Amino acid sequence: MAEIEISDMTAATGLADADLIPVVDVSDTSQAGSGTNKKLTGALAKVAFGRTVINAKEYGVTGDGTTDDTAAIATAVAAASAAGRPLYFGGTHKITATMDWRLDNLVVLGDGPLKTHFRQYTNNIPVVQLGGDHQHIEGMRFVYNTIQTTSDTLANVCEFTSAYMGKYSRLRFQDGYRGIYLPQTGATNSIFSCLFENIQVEGF
Repeated sequence: MAEIEISDMTAATGLADADLIPVVDVSDTSQAGSGTNKKLTGALAKVAFGRTVINAKEYGVTGDGTTDDTAAIATAVAAASAAGRPLYFGGTHKITATMDWRLDNLVVLGDGPLKTHFRQYTNNIPVVQLGGDHQHIEGMRFVYNTIQTTSDTLANVCEFTSAYMGKYSRLRFQDGYRGIYLPQTGATNSIFSCLFENIQVEGF
């Protein structure tokens, strides 16, 4: 079966308002309602794995490559985790701190590593931390704005902590001191029964 990007998925049809989680494309002023009463319809009302996808823009994430999206991303991830819904990111996201995505059952989807980017502007810290039970992270690139040097020993693009039965697909880790790293926390840290596919590590 050919891969399909989130942006190319067929719009949800046959759903009533009660079926849609309150999400909004804040860049589209034509959306009816305001605040959490707005609903995405048409091309932006995507469905993945039988669940309506939350667009991270609802929580102030811009994806414009210049605005610092760090805080908004953290808010969006926490909200999606609490709601039990997949979270969608599109565009390039400037961040200035490590993104902590160590949450059970977290599903985060992008448009592929050529289109959805998370760019770390702070040197010598991880870009993202992953781990937990039954995660699904797919279709994005994690990269430093400046290529890290051999003295930047904490510049791990991705750190895993206790990942179990997760799926990690179509991901690119770029320009760090290490691409993927398991912090040495003794016998308690491991990756167990996870699926990794189409993973790229570049720029080291």
